[in-house]
Parts: sequence; C-alpha cells; structure tokens
Amino acid sequence: MEVLFKPWKQQYQAYTQNANEALKRYNASLEYKYEVSLDLENFFPTIGPMLVYRLIIEKLPVNMESQIRN
Repeated sequence: MEVLFKPWKQQYQAYTQNANEALKRYNASLEYKYEVSLDLENFFPTIGPMLVYRLIIEKLPVNMESQIRN
C-alpha cells in the first residue's frame, strides 16, 4: 500500500524527541543550535530595539538568568 503522508503519531514522536534532545544539548552546553541576526534599529525605526529584544527573550522556551540576558 502506498501512502502520501507518514502516520501522524510517528512524525510527532520524532519531532518531540528531536526537540527534547536539542533542549538537553542546550542545557548541557548553553549553546544554541541556530543564531539569528537582526538589524532591529533600522528595521523597526520607531520601536526601541530593547523592547523587541525583551519580547523575543520572553518567548524563549528556556529561562535565562538576568545576567546572561542583558
């Protein structure tokens, strides 16, 4: 039998396993897998870059100590 999509349970299980492994690696090394570089000042000229930065930090799945954030 040929199928177009893989079973949802298998896909979700693989996704959660990968996400959990990435979180464990981050907790062990404090290094992220990806880095994002944004020119906030020129892209949002009427919005303070610190406001955008704080909004991004609040959405991170891991809480960072205030010393590391600033």
